[in-house]
Amino acid sequence: TNTGNTPIADIVVTDDQGVTPVYQSGDTNGDDLLDQGETWIYEATGIAVVGQYANVGTVTGVDVVGAPVTDADPSHYLALALAILGDTVWNDANGNGVQDDGEKGIAGARVVLTLPDGTEVETTTDADGKYLFTDLVPGTYTAALDMSSITPPTDGELKLTTAGSFTQILAAGDIYLDADFGVVAVLPVTGIDTGSILGIALALLLAGALALLLTIRRRNDEGDTSA
Repeated sequence: TNTGNTPIADIVVTDDQGVTPVYQSGDTNGDDLLDQGETWIYEATGIAVVGQYANVGTVTGVDVVGAPVTDADPSHYLALALAILGDTVWNDANGNGVQDDGEKGIAGARVVLTLPDGTEVETTTDADGKYLFTDLVPGTYTAALDMSSITPPTDGELKLTTAGSFTQILAAGDIYLDADFGVVAVLPVTGIDTGSILGIALALLLAGALALLLTIRRRNDEGDTSA
Protein backbone atom coordinates (compact mmCIF):
# COMPACT_ATOMS: atom_id res chain seq x y z
CA THR A 1 0.00 0.00 0.00
CA ASN A 2 1.33 3.44 -0.93
CA THR A 3 0.81 5.73 2.05
CA GLY A 4 3.16 8.41 0.70
CA ASN A 5 2.53 11.40 -1.55
CA THR A 6 4.16 10.21 -4.80
CA PRO A 7 3.70 7.17 -7.05
CA ILE A 8 6.15 4.26 -6.71
CA ALA A 9 7.53 2.39 -9.73
CA ASP A 10 9.34 -0.91 -10.26
CA ILE A 11 7.48 -2.80 -7.52
CA VAL A 12 9.09 -6.12 -6.57
CA VAL A 13 7.73 -8.40 -3.81
CA THR A 14 9.83 -11.25 -2.42
CA ASP A 15 9.66 -13.79 0.39
CA ASP A 16 12.63 -15.14 2.34
CA GLN A 17 11.38 -18.75 2.25
CA GLY A 18 11.98 -19.29 -1.44
CA VAL A 19 8.42 -18.89 -2.71
CA THR A 20 7.62 -16.34 -5.40
CA PRO A 21 4.73 -13.97 -4.69
CA VAL A 22 2.59 -13.33 -7.77
CA TYR A 23 0.72 -10.09 -8.45
CA GLN A 24 -3.07 -10.52 -8.27
CA SER A 25 -4.75 -7.12 -8.39
CA GLY A 26 -4.67 -3.50 -7.27
CA ASP A 27 -3.33 -1.40 -10.20
CA THR A 28 -6.71 0.20 -10.77
CA ASN A 29 -5.65 2.54 -13.61
CA GLY A 30 -3.17 0.13 -15.22
CA ASP A 31 -0.22 2.56 -15.23
CA ASP A 32 2.23 0.13 -13.53
CA LEU A 33 2.67 2.65 -10.73
CA LEU A 34 1.71 2.07 -7.13
CA ASP A 35 -0.24 5.30 -6.80
CA GLN A 36 -1.19 7.01 -3.57
CA GLY A 37 -3.98 5.07 -1.85
CA GLU A 38 -3.63 1.99 -4.05
CA THR A 39 -3.22 -1.49 -2.54
CA TRP A 40 -1.57 -4.14 -4.67
CA ILE A 41 -2.13 -7.76 -3.68
CA TYR A 42 0.51 -10.44 -4.18
CA GLU A 43 -0.02 -14.10 -3.34
CA ALA A 44 2.33 -17.00 -2.63
CA THR A 45 1.43 -20.58 -1.71
CA GLY A 46 3.43 -23.13 0.27
CA ILE A 47 2.91 -26.37 2.18
CA ALA A 48 2.48 -26.01 5.93
CA VAL A 49 5.05 -27.81 8.05
CA VAL A 50 4.84 -29.14 11.58
CA GLY A 51 6.54 -26.92 14.13
CA GLN A 52 7.43 -23.25 14.33
CA TYR A 53 7.49 -21.40 11.02
CA ALA A 54 8.46 -17.80 10.18
CA ASN A 55 8.82 -15.83 6.99
CA VAL A 56 9.40 -12.24 5.93
CA GLY A 57 7.76 -10.61 2.94
CA THR A 58 9.65 -7.64 1.42
CA VAL A 59 8.63 -5.02 -1.13
CA THR A 60 10.97 -2.65 -2.97
CA GLY A 61 10.44 0.15 -5.50
CA VAL A 62 11.63 3.61 -6.53
CA ASP A 63 9.90 6.95 -6.18
CA VAL A 64 9.56 9.64 -8.86
CA VAL A 65 13.09 10.94 -8.30
CA GLY A 66 14.64 7.43 -8.43
CA ALA A 67 15.17 7.02 -4.68
CA PRO A 68 14.70 3.44 -3.46
CA VAL A 69 11.88 2.70 -1.04
CA THR A 70 11.30 -0.57 0.83
CA ASP A 71 9.26 -2.21 3.53
CA ALA A 72 9.11 -5.65 5.14
CA ASP A 73 6.50 -7.62 7.04
CA PRO A 74 7.31 -10.69 9.21
CA SER A 75 4.84 -13.51 9.69
CA HIS A 76 4.91 -16.76 11.67
CA TYR A 77 2.84 -19.69 12.89
CA LEU A 78 3.16 -22.78 15.07
CA ALA A 79 1.74 -25.84 13.31
CA LEU A 80 0.85 -28.91 15.33
CA ALA A 81 0.21 -32.33 13.81
CA LEU A 82 -3.44 -33.22 14.32
CA ALA A 83 -4.57 -36.37 16.09
CA ILE A 84 -7.12 -39.12 15.31
CA LEU A 85 -9.42 -41.14 17.60
CA GLY A 86 -11.63 -44.16 16.79
CA ASP A 87 -12.66 -46.81 15.78
CA THR A 88 -15.20 -49.71 16.16
CA VAL A 89 -18.64 -50.56 17.55
CA TRP A 90 -19.37 -54.27 17.16
CA ASN A 91 -21.78 -57.06 18.03
CA ASP A 92 -19.95 -58.94 20.77
CA ALA A 93 -21.85 -62.20 20.33
CA ASN A 94 -19.97 -64.15 23.02
CA GLY A 95 -19.82 -61.18 25.41
CA ASN A 96 -16.09 -61.42 26.11
CA GLY A 97 -15.25 -57.78 25.37
CA VAL A 98 -12.99 -58.71 22.43
CA GLN A 99 -13.89 -58.49 18.74
CA ASP A 100 -13.36 -62.08 17.67
CA ASP A 101 -13.33 -63.40 14.12
CA GLY A 102 -16.81 -63.36 12.65
CA GLU A 103 -18.21 -60.72 15.03
CA LYS A 104 -19.54 -57.95 12.80
CA GLY A 105 -19.58 -54.20 13.28
CA ILE A 106 -22.77 -52.30 14.02
CA ALA A 107 -23.70 -49.67 11.43
CA GLY A 108 -25.33 -46.36 12.35
CA ALA A 109 -24.23 -46.33 15.99
CA ARG A 110 -23.81 -42.80 17.36
CA VAL A 111 -20.55 -41.89 19.10
CA VAL A 112 -20.19 -38.57 20.92
CA LEU A 113 -16.79 -36.94 21.45
CA THR A 114 -16.26 -34.39 24.20
CA LEU A 115 -13.53 -31.92 23.20
CA PRO A 116 -10.94 -30.35 25.54
CA ASP A 117 -13.09 -27.21 25.84
CA GLY A 118 -16.13 -29.23 26.92
CA THR A 119 -18.08 -28.95 23.67
CA GLU A 120 -19.33 -32.06 21.89
CA VAL A 121 -19.22 -33.37 18.35
CA GLU A 122 -20.67 -36.62 17.07
CA THR A 123 -20.44 -39.13 14.27
CA THR A 124 -22.01 -42.46 13.29
CA THR A 125 -20.41 -45.74 12.39
CA ASP A 126 -20.18 -46.92 8.79
CA ALA A 127 -21.39 -50.24 7.37
CA ASP A 128 -18.48 -52.04 9.09
CA GLY A 129 -19.06 -50.40 12.47
CA LYS A 130 -16.08 -48.08 12.04
CA TYR A 131 -15.90 -44.43 13.12
CA LEU A 132 -13.16 -41.81 13.24
CA PHE A 133 -12.72 -38.34 14.67
CA THR A 134 -9.93 -36.54 12.79
CA ASP A 135 -8.19 -33.15 12.88
CA LEU A 136 -7.99 -33.17 16.68
CA VAL A 137 -5.66 -30.71 18.37
CA PRO A 138 -3.65 -31.93 21.38
CA GLY A 139 -5.74 -32.28 24.53
CA THR A 140 -7.99 -34.60 26.53
CA TYR A 141 -10.92 -36.25 24.73
CA THR A 142 -13.76 -38.52 25.84
CA ALA A 143 -15.61 -40.76 23.38
CA ALA A 144 -18.94 -42.24 24.51
CA LEU A 145 -21.37 -44.60 22.79
CA ASP A 146 -25.03 -43.57 22.61
CA MET A 147 -26.75 -46.90 23.27
CA SER A 148 -30.12 -45.46 22.23
CA SER A 149 -28.82 -45.21 18.65
CA ILE A 150 -28.65 -49.02 18.36
CA THR A 151 -31.87 -50.94 17.72
CA PRO A 152 -32.49 -53.35 20.63
CA PRO A 153 -33.80 -56.91 20.14
CA THR A 154 -37.57 -57.46 20.09
CA ASP A 155 -37.30 -59.18 23.45
CA GLY A 156 -34.57 -58.32 25.91
CA GLU A 157 -32.09 -55.46 25.95
CA LEU A 158 -28.64 -54.34 24.85
CA LYS A 159 -25.66 -54.55 27.15
CA LEU A 160 -22.14 -53.16 26.87
CA THR A 161 -19.32 -55.69 27.17
CA THR A 162 -16.69 -52.94 27.25
CA ALA A 163 -16.45 -49.54 28.89
CA GLY A 164 -19.18 -47.13 27.83
CA SER A 165 -16.69 -44.29 27.34
CA PHE A 166 -12.98 -43.79 26.78
CA THR A 167 -10.96 -40.77 27.93
CA GLN A 168 -7.65 -40.26 26.18
CA ILE A 169 -4.97 -37.58 26.23
CA LEU A 170 -3.86 -36.99 22.65
CA ALA A 171 -0.54 -35.42 21.73
CA ALA A 172 0.28 -33.91 18.34
CA GLY A 173 0.12 -36.60 15.67
CA ASP A 174 -1.33 -39.33 17.91
CA ILE A 175 -3.54 -41.99 16.32
CA TYR A 176 -5.65 -43.72 18.99
CA LEU A 177 -7.80 -46.52 17.57
CA ASP A 178 -8.69 -48.43 20.74
CA ALA A 179 -11.93 -46.63 21.66
CA ASP A 180 -13.92 -49.76 20.78
CA PHE A 181 -17.41 -50.55 22.05
CA GLY A 182 -18.73 -54.10 22.33
CA VAL A 183 -22.50 -54.59 22.47
CA VAL A 184 -24.46 -57.81 23.09
CA ALA A 185 -28.19 -58.53 23.08
CA VAL A 186 -29.40 -60.00 26.38
CA LEU A 187 -32.63 -62.00 26.08
CA PRO A 188 -35.12 -62.21 28.97
CA VAL A 189 -34.99 -65.26 31.25
CA THR A 190 -37.89 -67.70 30.72
CA GLY A 191 -39.00 -70.71 32.82
CA ILE A 192 -37.20 -71.78 36.00
CA ASP A 193 -33.64 -70.65 36.37
CA THR A 194 -30.77 -72.97 37.20
CA GLY A 195 -30.67 -71.94 40.84
CA SER A 196 -34.32 -72.80 41.33
CA ILE A 197 -33.88 -76.20 39.66
CA LEU A 198 -30.92 -77.06 41.89
CA GLY A 199 -32.86 -75.97 44.94
CA ILE A 200 -35.82 -78.18 44.07
CA ALA A 201 -33.55 -81.13 43.31
CA LEU A 202 -31.76 -80.76 46.66
CA ALA A 203 -35.06 -80.54 48.51
CA LEU A 204 -36.32 -83.73 46.85
CA LEU A 205 -33.07 -85.52 47.64
CA LEU A 206 -33.28 -84.55 51.28
CA ALA A 207 -36.94 -85.57 51.47
CA GLY A 208 -36.11 -89.00 49.99
CA ALA A 209 -33.24 -89.53 52.41
CA LEU A 210 -35.46 -88.58 55.36
CA ALA A 211 -38.22 -91.00 54.22
CA LEU A 212 -35.67 -93.81 53.90
CA LEU A 213 -34.28 -93.07 57.35
CA LEU A 214 -37.77 -93.15 58.91
CA THR A 215 -38.56 -96.48 57.19
CA ILE A 216 -35.37 -98.12 58.45
CA ARG A 217 -35.96 -96.83 61.96
CA ARG A 218 -39.56 -98.07 61.95
CA ARG A 219 -38.46 -101.55 60.95
CA ASN A 220 -35.84 -101.55 63.68
CA ASP A 221 -38.44 -100.45 66.27
CA GLU A 222 -40.83 -103.27 65.24
CA GLY A 223 -38.11 -105.93 65.49
CA ASP A 224 -37.25 -108.82 63.25
CA THR A 225 -40.25 -111.24 63.08
CA SER A 226 -38.63 -113.68 60.70
CA ALA A 227 -38.01 -117.35 61.78
